[in-house]
Amino acid sequence: MSILLSVIAGMSADHSSASGSGQEIHIITDKERESFGIGNDQVLKKAVEAYFGKSPDDVYLKSDTPWDDLYKTYNWSQVQTNYRVRDVQILEITSQPEILAKKTFENKSSKSVTYNASISDTRANTLETHWSQSTNKSVGFSIKASFSVPGVFGFEGGSTFNFDSTWGEGGFQSTTTTVGTTTGIIVTLDPGEKVEAHLNATRGHLKVRVNYDTYLTGITAVNYAQTYKEHHFWGLPIDKVLKSSGINNNQIVTQDLNFSYYSDAHVVVYDQKGREKRTINASFN
Repeated sequence: MSILLSVIAGMSADHSSASGSGQEIHIITDKERESFGIGNDQVLKKAVEAYFGKSPDDVYLKSDTPWDDLYKTYNWSQVQTNYRVRDVQILEITSQPEILAKKTFENKSSKSVTYNASISDTRANTLETHWSQSTNKSVGFSIKASFSVPGVFGFEGGSTFNFDSTWGEGGFQSTTTTVGTTTGIIVTLDPGEKVEAHLNATRGHLKVRVNYDTYLTGITAVNYAQTYKEHHFWGLPIDKVLKSSGINNNQIVTQDLNFSYYSDAHVVVYDQKGREKRTINASFN
């Protein structure tokens, strides 16, 4: 199951929301062993000794092992690394109005003329991602983020864009959007009359912080050359093994997402004296 992030941008933090769901689970990698401080077998053997009373001769976290693979023989779960969303916070939201484009209509004829013309402009919605330094960058699974922007006054003309990011990899992404009127602007001008249409939008910046829990589950397979507690092979819960030796089995990793976007697009028509004549909702495509 993938990790999904959903962000809805409002005019303020109180009117915005952010959430996360899903999880990533896979068999532990060598790099993940290192990140949990058990990359060395000797460290893991000492942890087993702290939990079980004696250091084993061999210790394993996943298949394949000798002796026909202990995990298959005893139906033990291999050690897995779990990633899940702990919480999602909106840290900051700012916005400011911008004029994206202007268009002038002038009736130079001797009779009234009706104009039907569209006005639009292409802009970029962007995402910049940063991770905490402790992030394991070798895992490489995908995180999907959906970002929604309501339209004017929360009604029509909103937009949704999606980004895919890779665990531990920061960077910059952008997606273009066309802002404007789809049906055109209908204006009737008397002889000599001139109006100017402004395509306006709000440029927003939203910072979201996602905290992830990463932890290990499954069985540590151990072998004692000389039987210990009447057996050669034992399967020990990795969480209890780590806890007994004081090794942290819950690491918190932080991802900061900086969204830059456009919202509340509309067209305002002004007369020659700068007075507002008409306002038309615009849309994103």
